[in-house]
Amino acid sequence: MKKIVLGFELVPTDDSVTLDSIKEALAKLGNLSFFTQAEIVIEPVLDVAHKEVVIYVHPDDEEPYLLVSECGEDEGRELTPNEVETIGFHGICTKFYAEYPRPDRYGAPLYASNNAFAEAVVAADHGFVVSYEGLEVNTRSSGDDSSERIWLTIVIPEALHAELTAKANES
Repeated sequence: MKKIVLGFELVPTDDSVTLDSIKEALAKLGNLSFFTQAEIVIEPVLDVAHKEVVIYVHPDDEEPYLLVSECGEDEGRELTPNEVETIGFHGICTKFYAEYPRPDRYGAPLYASNNAFAEAVVAADHGFVVSYEGLEVNTRSSGDDSSERIWLTIVIPEALHAELTAKANES
């Protein structure tokens, strides 16, 4: 028996699209079994005061995220897992910036030519909510054999920004 496993994210354009209507439409394709993993994502209201933070994603997954001043910097204050979780809960990722090693030798990563893939990297690999309007994606080759480097710009409420800034000044 052939088995096809599909994984997708659906953002309905109106309230007429429901999980039941999707199941009914897909059932016409053949014998199907369903399992769902519902995730409700509510973007924070951005009409309240908000600020941007830039997070450097270390190429070694074991290393912590760093709070940096701007894209291109790879030194800053280490964020605790709790801070990363709080930023992920209250923030929206609006910009993705990456440098990757020589594409002539290693090939270019998919996010260099596909914004949807960059959004998947942000959401799936790093667990941050992506702006409904999508990401501003900027990528470039570093021109050398250095590791891939990624920065994420995340919009957070001003109160959370003040807390993170205060901790950075204490260090």
